[in-house]
Amino acid sequence: NSWHLVYIRRAELERDQHSGQVAFAGGKYEENDKDLQHTALREAHEEIGVAPHHVTVLGQLGFHHSVSNFRITPVVGSIPWPYPLELQTSEVSRVFSIPLQWLADPANHEIRQREIPQYKKTTAVAYFNEYDGELLWGATARMTLSLIDSLKAE
Repeated sequence: NSWHLVYIRRAELERDQHSGQVAFAGGKYEENDKDLQHTALREAHEEIGVAPHHVTVLGQLGFHHSVSNFRITPVVGSIPWPYPLELQTSEVSRVFSIPLQWLADPANHEIRQREIPQYKKTTAVAYFNEYDGELLWGATARMTLSLIDSLKAE
């Protein structure tokens, strides 16, 4: 009876620089998408089987840039739970949820300096403690913290 955030573990693919990482369901804008909300709903349907009409869109967070130079606009929504998720196994190896209360606890996350050799720089990176065998870090962790900050401001 508590709020959870749903994450995916990306499938292991040679051509994917984010292969095997924890992320939110989502993906790139396509020409036939009418807006970024449509992109998010389409991708969630493709990746984990959430029908767009089952999502109550709650809003959007400000955009984030990933170290790999993606511009990400998180769309926040709720779904009825439990939900019969269907993974697109060519893109997603696992789906799991983490309680929002656990994510919001400052004892469970920190900012660390990380060297990014392929971009020849060091940057501040958000990390969460491991949860259910999964490590949440980087852009996904930053977006999670952004959502938590937005909720605290409400």
